[in-house]
Amino acid sequence: PSAYWITYVYTTLAERGHGPAVIDHIRPNWEPMVEQGSTSEMFDDHVEYPMSHSHAWSAHPLFHFMQIIGGVRQTAPAWKRVSFAPVFHGNQGGSTIPTTQGNITSAWQRDGDRIAVSLDLPKGVTAEVSLPGINVNRAIAHSEWSVSTE
Repeated sequence: PSAYWITYVYTTLAERGHGPAVIDHIRPNWEPMVEQGSTSEMFDDHVEYPMSHSHAWSAHPLFHFMQIIGGVRQTAPAWKRVSFAPVFHGNQGGSTIPTTQGNITSAWQRDGDRIAVSLDLPKGVTAEVSLPGINVNRAIAHSEWSVSTE
């Protein structure tokens, strides 16, 4: 698929547990565009026809990083409810999402065989939490967890 349409493939893959593969696919495909300072219609330039190099889908990787590595997905209007299920791909990650309720901030970092995880939610926002090996259903305000990598 094109640089535009692949976002739908990424969304479906991430929803089915293939977040690390999505992250691994984004870098080699968008990095050349970053070096150009803009995004193109396709991943590779085609010499047989001119191509535009200014497209809004440069934000697609940020959207997917927020949901996959940051782990936050909106599940109700006005961000009143979110799901929190970060994919621990790499050594650290997280995101800050400005919402009408206030900032939602997630963070995680590997430390040996553990991963320190935190989630900050503004007042009035509830998170459905899914972390490996942790029996937590919901979170409000500030929460911290320690997850085993084993």
